[in-house]
This record gives sequence, structure tokens and C-alpha cells, in this order.
Amino acid sequence: MQVAQRIAGFSLGQADILRRAMGKKKLEVLMKEKEKFIAGSLKQGFKAEDADRIFEILIPFAGYGFNKSHAAAYSVVAYRTAYLKANYPAEFMAANLTNEINNTDKLTQYISEAKAIGRKVLPPDINFSEAKFTVEKGEIVYGLLGIKGVGEGVAEAIVAERGAHGPYAGFMDFLSRTGGAGMNKKILECLIHAGCFDSLGCRRKELMLNLERALDWAAAKLEHENSRQGSLFDMADETVFPPYLMEPCDEYGRQEMLDFEKSLLGFYFTGHPMDEFKMVWERSSTLDLGHLDRATQDRDYVVVAMMMEFREILTKSGKKMAFGLLEDYAGSIEIVVFPDTLDALRPQLATDRVYCVKGTFDASRGKPCLQVKELLDPSSLKEKGWREVHIRLAPPETEASYSEESLIQLRDAIYSQPGPCALIFHIPLKGGGGEAIVPAGGHIQCSALDRDVALFRSQPLVDEVWRD
Repeated sequence: MQVAQRIAGFSLGQADILRRAMGKKKLEVLMKEKEKFIAGSLKQGFKAEDADRIFEILIPFAGYGFNKSHAAAYSVVAYRTAYLKANYPAEFMAANLTNEINNTDKLTQYISEAKAIGRKVLPPDINFSEAKFTVEKGEIVYGLLGIKGVGEGVAEAIVAERGAHGPYAGFMDFLSRTGGAGMNKKILECLIHAGCFDSLGCRRKELMLNLERALDWAAAKLEHENSRQGSLFDMADETVFPPYLMEPCDEYGRQEMLDFEKSLLGFYFTGHPMDEFKMVWERSSTLDLGHLDRATQDRDYVVVAMMMEFREILTKSGKKMAFGLLEDYAGSIEIVVFPDTLDALRPQLATDRVYCVKGTFDASRGKPCLQVKELLDPSSLKEKGWREVHIRLAPPETEASYSEESLIQLRDAIYSQPGPCALIFHIPLKGGGGEAIVPAGGHIQCSALDRDVALFRSQPLVDEVWRD
């Protein structure tokens, strides 16, 4: 707008019309504005060819130009949020989780991010959780509103009653004290399946088995207590309402319990369906789903992960192909199964099962995916062979870390583990000027197990370690 004003003599109003035409790519309007721009430039003493060249420079800029006022405001927000995440990570993540408390997909993403930065997320607890996500001793406590089916009024009533009269002593105590808080069977089922009463020593399946009779007992107890209020004979009436006796039963199976947690919370808390495959995943999965940006285009990888989504589509040629989503402890990736492969694998593919998949990494269309070639038998997998170990050093501003002692310590750690993997240093430049990537010229040992890189991660000079 200032260029149009100074070069072509436009008023700011006229310049804004030009800006809108450029931004919306309205060619017919743009050509009319170009004629006015060149005519105005000639009056201002500029050459026609110079005005034409300047105008052509402005057109592509309008496609991505950003107001300085907006850019400044966003940079302030970016700086403040980065500062909070760096200095108050638990509080920062709790705030983000609360902000997305009704979005299960976002909750899952932020819980994974919290774990990635070393912050534990505690499961929902009837005596510990607030309505929103909170922080206790550096750990994030899951908020009651993050449970599907639990509304704001009920969550706040649970917390208010607990605050007024102390922790709930047991499930029946909870029912007795919250009967008038809009609590119904459906909400209680959600709280039970989410594990809110686990800390009270209650089994989830046992509570579900007893729920209807327990609700009847709580209603009868409340009626009994109300009938005594205001009676002239209150002091003489010493009848005690009989306690409720739970009918015992075995707990849910592990997978069933995990399925409830995933559907209500968007996350697994008491375990993970992949736990029995964890050693296979550690030793044999060659694609880090938490850092897909480090993967190599068109390279084959082995992925040990759980099938979260799977859907088939009909191609123009009349054949079926499929898309899906694989997820492990670190992250997730979309998969593509082409027709010939799908014909061979279709009977074996289903959601909520763990697979060992071999496929080709592809990020050529923007979003990374794995083009599935075959399913592998876990017992046939070999320990993955890493080719490179990358060590990113701490920023140079942390001068206290760069002592002679720490340098010698890092050198000795590297020399103590000779092996076949190339060593590559990532050295941040002072003042935030990027980083230098320096092959060390040596080779070190680094197998698939995390314990084999723990020595490097523990060094004061080291900021991050990964393998490729």
C-alpha cells in the first residue's frame, strides 16, 4: 500500500483497493488497477517500464505478504508461549489440554506431547481431579471435563462437595453425597469406566454389576434421612440405615478396560495394547513415528504399531485399495495399501490389532505415509540396524556446560562404545543462527535399545540424541 502511495500517488483508500484485488487474484480488476498504477507513476516522474516492473513484483508478494502489525503481534504470542513451555511445561500443557477439553483428538495429541517433554499425565481420580486439567507437584492431573459424557455442572458439583466435606470415602459415600447433583446412571458409567474410582479400591466391573442396586440404595437412604428431618422423635429414633453389600465379581479383561479408556479419554492410562509387543517394537521398528521429518523418502521401513483406522475405497479402475492409520508409543502414520497388496492381505487386516508392517516411506504429496508392501511375523524380525547416531549439543549460550571437564566426559563416553554407526554432531550456532552439521569421522555402537544411548543422553553437553 505504501509503494502504491509513493510510486503511483494513490491515496491509502485506492491502495487498499489494489491490495484487495491482488490478494483475491481478481485478474480483470488487477489489470485496470495496473493501468492506473502506471499512469500515476508517470505523473510522479517514474518511467513506465520501471512502474510495470514494480507492479509485477507486487503481485506475487500479495499472495503471501503479511501486515507488519500482525507479524509483530504473532511474534509476541509465539515468544510468550515458547517461554511458558520452556519454563512452566506442566502448567503450559495443562492449559492447552483444558483449552481442547472437548476435542478428543487434540487431547491425545497434547497428552503425547506432554509425555514427550517428560511430563506425566495422571489418570482422572474422583478425589484428586478438578473439573479442568491441573498441576500437582509438577505432574498434570486429568480433568473430569475431559471424560466423554461428563458435563460441567456435574464435574463442578463433584469438586465442590469434595471441597466442602472432604474426600470421598468410597463409592457408596460418593453416591450418598452427590445424589442431588444431576448424577445419573450414564454419567456414573463414564466415571467408572474412566477409572475415577480405582483409588478407592473399587473394581470397575464390580461397580458396573452393582450400579443399579447401588443407585436404589442411595435413593432409599436419602428418602430415609429426609423422612427423619423435622420429626419430633428425631432424638429418640436410633434406627441405622443398613449398609450396602457389594456383590463381588472379577475385573474386566485388560483389552476391554483399555478400550473403555480410549473411547472415554482418548488415551490409554492403565496400559497399552502394544505392551506385549514392546520388546519387538524397541528392537525392530525402524521408523520413528514421533519424528517423521527424519525419515528418508522412498526408503523401506519396518513399523510395529496398532491399526487405529482402516477403510477401503473403490478406484476408478474398479479395484479396491485401502487407507489406514498405524499408531505406536511415539506417534502415528497414515498407510496406503494398493489393490494388489490389499487382495493378498485383506483377510488379515482389521482395526485395534497390532501389526508388523514393511513398507515404503512417502512424503512426496506433503503428508507422510507408509505404502504397505507386506505383513511380517514378529518372530522373524531382526534387531534393527542403525546407520547413524546424531548428537545435538546444548546451545552455546549455556556456557556453563562447555567446560573442559564436560568435553572430556563426552569424548570418553563416545570412545567407550566403538561400533558400526557413523557419528554426526549437530552444533547450534550462537545467536540462534541455525546449526552446523558435522560428521565426526568416527563410529560408535548404538543398538535398538534405548539403554544403549542413555550414556550419551546423560551428558551435560548433549541436548538430544537420535538414530537413523
